[in-house]
Amino acid sequence: EVQDEIERRRNAGSLECNWKIAKSPFTSKVICRGCGRTFRRKNNRQKNGKMYYKWTCGERIDRRRGSGCTSSSIPEWALYSLTAEILGKEDFTAEDFDASIDHSLGGSYHELTFVMKDGREIIKKWKNQKGEEKCQEK
Repeated sequence: EVQDEIERRRNAGSLECNWKIAKSPFTSKVICRGCGRTFRRKNNRQKNGKMYYKWTCGERIDRRRGSGCTSSSIPEWALYSLTAEILGKEDFTAEDFDASIDHSLGGSYHELTFVMKDGREIIKKWKNQKGEEKCQEK
């Protein structure tokens, strides 16, 4: 029975079996155009105490290969805003994302490419925001 459970978890993948991993519509869906690794969610606390979330290339975080990847991070508010614009929904779920978008390519400065399920690529850009809008918590 233990071996069966080990096999089940192996086949299900880490996200299905590890409840400690925070799941987001973007988990394993934002891929670095520079090195090919997935982006991971990071948080920074600002001087005013608010948390600011961004998505950064896993290679940049780990610094495994040589000097590491030099791709740009993506603010989480930009990911949500651009994805909502693509999907035409203010509030969307991971299922909404998966139904239309295969993955996103990040790493370019203020630019995100959405690769749709039908093969189309949609390029979206964002501008930096100042103050309160930048500090949205999702």
